[in-house]
Amino acid sequence: MRTKNIAMILTLALMAGLCQTAAPSQAATPKLSAKKLTIKIGKTAALKVKKTSKKAKWSIVSGKKNIRLTAKKKTSVKVKAVKVGKAKISCKIGKKKLICKVTVKGTVKPVESATPVVSATPTQKPSQSPVATASATPTSTVAPTSTPAQTPVSTPDYEIKTINTPGPTADYDCLKVEVGEYKHYFCPSAPGTIPRLQIKFFGTDIWRTDIEQIIISDSNKVPSEALGQFDLSEKQNGSVMAWYTDKDNDGKFEMTIGQDGGVVANANSSYLFSTIQNEEEKEPFLVGIENLDTSHVEDMSFMFYFSEDQTTEFDLGDNFDTSHVKDISAMFYVMGGSSLKKIRLGNEFDVSKVEKQSGTFEYTGAGGSLYCYVKDDTTRQWFLKHAEEMNWHIGVNTDWDYKPEYDEYIVNEQSMGLAGVPIRTHEPTDNRIMAEPAKYTELPSKDENGYPISYVTDTKRYYFFGTEIKRDDIEELTIETSCKVPEKALGQFDLSEKQNGSVMAWYTDKDKDGLYEMTIGQEGGVVANPNCCYLFCDLSQINGMGNLYTSGVTDMSYMFLDYNTENGTMLNLGNNFDTSNVKRMDGMFAYFGAESGRLDVRLGKAFTFKSLEKVPLLMYYKTPVEYEGSVFVSFEEVADYIRNSKKGSTLAMYHTAVIENYPDWN
Repeated sequence: MRTKNIAMILTLALMAGLCQTAAPSQAATPKLSAKKLTIKIGKTAALKVKKTSKKAKWSIVSGKKNIRLTAKKKTSVKVKAVKVGKAKISCKIGKKKLICKVTVKGTVKPVESATPVVSATPTQKPSQSPVATASATPTSTVAPTSTPAQTPVSTPDYEIKTINTPGPTADYDCLKVEVGEYKHYFCPSAPGTIPRLQIKFFGTDIWRTDIEQIIISDSNKVPSEALGQFDLSEKQNGSVMAWYTDKDNDGKFEMTIGQDGGVVANANSSYLFSTIQNEEEKEPFLVGIENLDTSHVEDMSFMFYFSEDQTTEFDLGDNFDTSHVKDISAMFYVMGGSSLKKIRLGNEFDVSKVEKQSGTFEYTGAGGSLYCYVKDDTTRQWFLKHAEEMNWHIGVNTDWDYKPEYDEYIVNEQSMGLAGVPIRTHEPTDNRIMAEPAKYTELPSKDENGYPISYVTDTKRYYFFGTEIKRDDIEELTIETSCKVPEKALGQFDLSEKQNGSVMAWYTDKDKDGLYEMTIGQEGGVVANPNCCYLFCDLSQINGMGNLYTSGVTDMSYMFLDYNTENGTMLNLGNNFDTSNVKRMDGMFAYFGAESGRLDVRLGKAFTFKSLEKVPLLMYYKTPVEYEGSVFVSFEEVADYIRNSKKGSTLAMYHTAVIENYPDWN
């Protein structure tokens, strides 16, 4: 009995010890390092979550324009103040949600004084001639609401130099030359690597880095809300005026340049739009380019030097005339942030007179994924000839040496499938895969007891290209760039349309589970048949979509009928799935993922509806499904077509069209 009592006591003591050990972890509740933050514009504060080992999901709930989240880590994030105002940050850990309130404050306003303070209020240089109708020197009543962060003091401790020397005055009213008073400093985004110039705006005391946007206007009338104004006409007759505002009160200016009928650019337009920095999401550094007349310009060197924003495209429009331009050296030098994926030069970008083009695209945009679109093949051939000299695709985001394979990113607009995506074609060949004959067997309509069977998908089960292999016995299909059948293949088929062995298929069963790994191969990639109906129906995994050439396809009806996957992996069509010539897509994704639960699809950058002869119902089901999937698209026009093309209802049932935010997806 005593022994039993001792055993009982020891057991109780051990249990009590375990409970005490577990208690702290049960009681531990994740907490933020701060529930409230107050940050000045331009400054950064760290926010951490304590008492957890789980990964936190950080997001901005409100005030997205006022702050930025950077350096996101498992349990911490950095908060950068961008605009004056308030914001909320959400930290989600499992099912628990924590909130931090952020207040962003601006810089201290200047003390009002009857005499403008040079160090606080940008003023025009005394050497400039004032306009008779408006003072060039801002008074206390038009002082900026917040002091520019880099306004120079009246006695600078640095040497100011100039870049340009004005030439002969034109016999027409135009914008004057940007003389480019500057000082050196290092690029803050890459300290110690790429030095750049800090340039004053047309000789005024406003630094260009304090301007977040330049607006070209077809009127020179200065609005009453302007904080200051300057005469930028070459003849100093007020025909070209500039004025600035600070509408969002962030200490960064919106600068407008205006001339009645549009601004006529100077023959020397070097550095015209240089070093403008816009950190606002989706807000361009340049607006109104269609109001700029460049027909007299001969020099565009360094025109967009070090100007950056957060947009993905930069379009010069179809009025940007370069027919007299001789120099485009470093024109786009370090232009655009890492988000920039596309530069479109437009219909009037003429290179016939260009003599200098050194470093035109050095360090430009997003490196290895940047496209440049030109008006025709003549212009493209000129670009290819000078690509190495222009440092095409050379810089910090890609290789330091020119590589010929980057030439494919210079695109003739006339050969594009969708705006922004070139049509990709196979090497010249008459060989291609045959059309899928869609041989099938019907599933039983009743069970062994005579009761009707209800199916959530199609009642047909298809065979692989007329063979005796059922498609739902294929666990993986791979598209290959070689038609050589390996020795380990269990069987093979000639799938070429001409039955000449140019397109072969073979299968294996590596894991001996009775399900096959099927491969379709052609030298250089598989050229799809114009009729791609049922090509990938009844499958569950496809590899190598980038090796399929679809630019000649006209019918994709039921192409992915009954596509399902056990692990819920997204079907990614890649960026080369070209549908620019497709006329029919009826039921292309019918019953998509009906047996898998939620299943998403990504259509990619080359997917378009532009050649369709009728509006298709892309995705539909026999019975309701209990999930909402996503159709990821690259362009708003594709999303809009899916959402609204069929009498206000989506073309993709139980799926939502979403603009993808993963630009590097392949």
